[in-house]
Amino acid sequence: MKSFDGLKRKRIFLFRHGEVSYLNKENQPVKHPTEVSLTKKGLKEAKLIDTNTKNFIFDRIGCSGLLRTKQTAELLHKRRNLKLLIYPELEEIKGGTEKNTKKPDIAKDIAYHFENITSEEDKFFGSGEKYLTVKKRVISKLESILKEEWSSMALILHGGVNSVILSWMSDMPITGAAKFDQVPGCMNILDFDLDSTNKIRRKLIRVVNIPPDIYNSNLNNFTNWEGVAKEIQQFL
Repeated sequence: MKSFDGLKRKRIFLFRHGEVSYLNKENQPVKHPTEVSLTKKGLKEAKLIDTNTKNFIFDRIGCSGLLRTKQTAELLHKRRNLKLLIYPELEEIKGGTEKNTKKPDIAKDIAYHFENITSEEDKFFGSGEKYLTVKKRVISKLESILKEEWSSMALILHGGVNSVILSWMSDMPITGAAKFDQVPGCMNILDFDLDSTNKIRRKLIRVVNIPPDIYNSNLNNFTNWEGVAKEIQQFL
């Protein structure tokens, strides 16, 4: 693809994985949040993503490697007989185990963590990953992927990571990630115009946060992160 001014245009179809739950069958918090799988609704959302994009041309399909992204990507790569590429650098922001003493209301700290960042040295969930680290690893890997040879690709990632990418696309600080909600299974379309040295000259957000079942989707009153906080609030 080419831009009007002759630059090389690459397109990323950026998805969030389908719905997951951080509670187990006994209605208790899961021991390993990174290992959660799609719910029945999440699996339906993955099927809808595949159906909605069956005529889309993808040169590549990638995900973070966490189970929920692999499950969401499965039908997409099998339909096209493409290898599923794994990018661990694009895993979701990592939480900690210690409470943030400066933010005693843990549920609100989770629900509004992006907008409450006072410094990129801040950490998610008290002792989790630094926001600066998240931004660096995600954007660095994305820039590396853009330098490789392809034209159109699908990336199945996470709500937090997608929001960081969208804030970067908009030339915002990382607090701007709070402006971009990502519902389960949503699709974003991002265009990048590159020169002959593969330097990014233009970043464009073409579509953002389109749910997989758009015609039967009642937008939840809560944002994605508010929903997570609500689900686990009683255990905090």
